Amino acid sequence: MLIRRISLDYLATLQAEQQRALAPGESRSLELSRFYDQQADRAHRRFLASVESLARVRKLITPIQINIAEQQVNVAGNVKVKGGRANPQ
Repeated sequence: MLIRRISLDYLATLQAEQQRALAPGESRSLELSRFYDQQADRAHRRFLASVESLARVRKLITPIQINIAEQQVNVAGNVKVKGGRANPQ
């Protein structure tokens, strides 16, 4: 769900930046330019907020360690067990 929000916020930011930019030889009123600037700034703030939310969630996710008798099982990360030994990748 967060990834979908980041994607949509990114697309909104791109669209707002395109609206803000002027084509060569194009002109617009100062009021309209300010409107597009504010719209692009808001879209960029929403994008940054959604990326920060994802970073917070990823930081809260911690690896789980389960000890069963003499075997140790780590549930997280990219670790393959080969011949009783863990080989991190």
